[in-house]
Amino acid sequence: MKEVKKLVIIAFVLILLTSFVSANLGSYPQNDCVSIKVLSNCSVSITQIESNLHTWTINAPMTLLGGQTYNYSFCNTSDLGQYKYSWYGDCLDCSGGLCGNDFWITTTGEQFSLGTILTYIFFLLVCLTILVFSYKLATDNPIEKDTLSDAQLYETHKKSEVKFYIELLKKKMWIVGVFGVYLSLLGFLALLNQLVFRLGITELYYILNNTLVVLGWLLVPFILFWMVYIIIYLWKTTEAILKRQLGGFKA
Repeated sequence: MKEVKKLVIIAFVLILLTSFVSANLGSYPQNDCVSIKVLSNCSVSITQIESNLHTWTINAPMTLLGGQTYNYSFCNTSDLGQYKYSWYGDCLDCSGGLCGNDFWITTTGEQFSLGTILTYIFFLLVCLTILVFSYKLATDNPIEKDTLSDAQLYETHKKSEVKFYIELLKKKMWIVGVFGVYLSLLGFLALLNQLVFRLGITELYYILNNTLVVLGWLLVPFILFWMVYIIIYLWKTTEAILKRQLGGFKA
């Protein structure tokens, strides 16, 4: 558990650092065209643009807008995250005449504010808190056999039916803990998925998104299985009680 907590803290720190990275050319909305401008005393050619997932080799001259301003419009911005681009000019004072810069693509075209980041972190911590309590609930309530002993069956005639069934269900609190772990983990991953999507961390977003799809599909059979299990458990227990009562009690 300590190692998991350390990893979560490291992940939050990395997310915070990533959110405040300032791109030299700025941030732009996803799927919008980006106008790449360069100031130069000579003609300039854009050479390459790369995102986290793709690389575009261009080697095309940039358009002179006027004066010393050259422009190239880039519209393949479906990938989220950082884009690095390079350009070349004989008169440029760069390494071998090749210069580089970057811009960011996010869903809104804006970097996260500190308030938004803290809000996400707050709800992520809430999900983690529920996860911890659910885990303790599952582990602190051991799994018991579904069959009732003769002594337990004998005690049923001393209690009301409602009170007896409440106490019966309390013995299955580990199931509630399992549910809590599953749902809190699902909520945590969904929030984290939205956070990394808006930050533009593309590779992590696709990993989380695929994980959520799998967990989402498994949620329905997961719920149905436990519902059927509880119904069968209560039905068998009631059947055993009725048989005991019809057969009479032994002191």
